[in-house]
Amino acid sequence: MSGSDEMQPLSRSSRYVILGGSEEGTTRHVKLGVRWLLIVGAALFTAACIRGGDDTALSAEEVADRYGYVVENADLTPSYAIVPGYESLDDAYARDLLARDCLGDVVPYQPMHPDETGKFVDERTGQVVFDEEIAAEWGYSADRLESRPDTAVPDDVTVTDEILDEMTRCGERADERLGDPPARPIKAIEDAGWDAVGASEELEDAYRAWAECMEPQGVIDLPDAPSEMPSKSVQTEGSRIETAPDVFELDDSVLPDQREIDVAVADARCRDELDIDGITRRVRATAELEAIGENLEAFEAARADYQDYQRRLDEVIAEFGG
Repeated sequence: MSGSDEMQPLSRSSRYVILGGSEEGTTRHVKLGVRWLLIVGAALFTAACIRGGDDTALSAEEVADRYGYVVENADLTPSYAIVPGYESLDDAYARDLLARDCLGDVVPYQPMHPDETGKFVDERTGQVVFDEEIAAEWGYSADRLESRPDTAVPDDVTVTDEILDEMTRCGERADERLGDPPARPIKAIEDAGWDAVGASEELEDAYRAWAECMEPQGVIDLPDAPSEMPSKSVQTEGSRIETAPDVFELDDSVLPDQREIDVAVADARCRDELDIDGITRRVRATAELEAIGENLEAFEAARADYQDYQRRLDEVIAEFGG
């Protein structure tokens, strides 16, 4: 199954959660659902975070050899493959477990187990999964139609100001125990990969070929890149509610019409034939390897920090899981 790697990922942290920690990533128009209270706001990361320190940089090939990473065969980019703790689903689960324990009798709180991942979205990377099979059934609507709990608090519970204060306090306690994930240099590395996507001539050529492949569909407002689909003319009427210029809410009750499905299927075939997802992953991976090589010392320190952080998560899961 081909993942839709050409678009910036949905952030798992776009859910408001009583989890503590940091919110990172780029969101699409669709939120993955609300779990609960956001404790710490989004941090801004730049590629400068991973530069400096070593005078001698390693090439992308040298970094790949060092970690046994094969660009052509990898399903994940280096930031995820070489650092298993980065954006780990264990983070949210451990914080949920701490929240359940801390809230006690204040409010029922049901942790989401990390195995509860989506069929249409890779919960760890935030990538929407889009292929011909999904397109044939759901058009472009799979990401909004997927059923997932909106909150870890039952819908019939009214969250009062007093309960909200307790949730905030519990989130702070979770932060005190776990700390923040050491995401800064790894996030900057991932961002370097996405920056390369925007500057890739190879992908520009692939997008032009994709536009030619899509010509028989007669999409009058076909965008420059497949990641911008569906365009407005393709969207099923009533599936999106315009709330502001260029901003749409999703209406889960409206199923895709046949026109949207036909275009989506053709789109999925064109992307597959041109290997757009594969090209995107390779461009991202190469740029990430180059970014790692610019300051290997900082990257290794971040890997070690993630190993320590994972140990803290494992301790919480062992103590409060089940």
